[in-house]
Amino acid sequence: MGNANGTLLSPPDVSHSSPTKNFAIPEELDDGPDAEPNYDPSQLLTNVSLKDSIEPAGSRVAPIDVDNSHLPESPVLEQAFGTELDSIPVSACMARVLEIVPDVKPDHLTQLVTRAVSTHGAGVLEHVLHVLFEDSKYPKIDAKGKRKRADDEDKNTQAGGSKRPKVDFGYGDLSRAFKGGLDYLDLALARLQEDFPFLPKAYLRESLNSFDGRYAPTYISLAEQEERYKVGKNSKRPVKLPYKRRKIAFRPINNGKNKDLYDEEFEKERAWVVWEVMDGDDKCEGGIECGCCFASYRFQQSMVQCPEAHLFCQTCMKSYAANLLGMHDPDINCIDRSGCAAPIPASELRRFLPDGMMKLWECIKQRKEIEAAGLGGLEECPFCDYAVIIEDAEDKLFRCGNLGVCGVVSCRTCKKSNHLPKTCDEVDSVLDGRHAVEEAMSQALFRNCPSCKKAFIKDGGCDDMTCPCGVTSCYVCCKPLSDHTQGCIRSVSIKEARDRAVKEYIRDHPDVDSNQIRVSLSVRPLGKGRLKKP
Repeated sequence: MGNANGTLLSPPDVSHSSPTKNFAIPEELDDGPDAEPNYDPSQLLTNVSLKDSIEPAGSRVAPIDVDNSHLPESPVLEQAFGTELDSIPVSACMARVLEIVPDVKPDHLTQLVTRAVSTHGAGVLEHVLHVLFEDSKYPKIDAKGKRKRADDEDKNTQAGGSKRPKVDFGYGDLSRAFKGGLDYLDLALARLQEDFPFLPKAYLRESLNSFDGRYAPTYISLAEQEERYKVGKNSKRPVKLPYKRRKIAFRPINNGKNKDLYDEEFEKERAWVVWEVMDGDDKCEGGIECGCCFASYRFQQSMVQCPEAHLFCQTCMKSYAANLLGMHDPDINCIDRSGCAAPIPASELRRFLPDGMMKLWECIKQRKEIEAAGLGGLEECPFCDYAVIIEDAEDKLFRCGNLGVCGVVSCRTCKKSNHLPKTCDEVDSVLDGRHAVEEAMSQALFRNCPSCKKAFIKDGGCDDMTCPCGVTSCYVCCKPLSDHTQGCIRSVSIKEARDRAVKEYIRDHPDVDSNQIRVSLSVRPLGKGRLKKP
């Protein structure tokens, strides 16, 4: 904590020795491979006020050294936070903001957080996010990916009088001294469960143990392993995993009983992972340039390569492939400006295309190849994409072999479901008969205005119907009320219309069974103007 003169007092002596490979995970984490944690890791990044994450005097977490000499003294601020300004974990707030707005320049973000501390108290996080969302022109990483760190550092030096402490960017190195506190391992394991929701907890704990309990190296290793799994799961030789993947993704539980965990070193390390590893679209100086959008990227593993070694980012290739597949074109070729038209190999497509798009590409490609082959006797299922060569011309049925999805037996002539022993004409006659009966029933349902002949239907109320032309008629007998008498005869009912249509059609088509063209009536509640059950 800082005293009145702004000097830093030494925190209580806490051991920061680097753990060994056989370190012990706390007992509250050792609850089975798929057990849920007894705390809510999502609270670390969302809906958390800065006040809740500040350690009081005597905390085991050493305060971050922030130069606040240019800020005025604020008793209100100290009352809001319960501590002096020097101990506010600015890096923790920056890590949370970078989760949501990853393209803001770190130096600009630091200035926003530092200024907001003196005016907004515990609402620093909400205020900074509001400022960034409202101002679309906030300083971002430039189009070329050059962060211009040297210039920004000079500006910060002139404005604040001293350089802002930098976040160390060497968290991926195992030789780095371990500075985590008591909550570090709990936070690391909980965050890995959210980062890799289909990996069992026991394997994540074992991986964390193999990297001396370091979150960043563990994350990098698991991310590379997941990438190899995605590439190989659709190949003939799938990657063998040292664990059994979860069938249901892990989701943290917030039951109100979770204890608040905080470790400043972990927050800084998490911010480095988000900024340097997870953000694949993050531009960088001297990176690999995409041949389409000409942006630079850090890792070659995130690029798509054609047989001629032309490289493109996955975002451009996904958009290009989606447009082609939307036009049922499976030819996904190189898009380099040199005119290269080499096809992108299937192994590369599996690296960046989602499973659904990959299956669609395979289906369209297979269809195009079959059409180009010009095979004689090739028949397709009218209900799915299954196709097979039928050499027997006398076979009237097509038996779909796609049993798991379709499996329908259909007629090769009319492309309808199997109707043997009836002929296609008989089936068509039955369908025509049903259509004729349904049409007659519809006509009986409607009433017509006796003046303008406009059709209408009653959905409730009395039988006195008023047409837009001004004529009022009876819904029962369809006569104007001026000619209406009590005890009028109801017009043809739907049931009568159905029976009459069936008799007329059977008379003209004696080979059709009346039961096949008879349409059942809907059962409605009994009442005035309602149909009774036939």
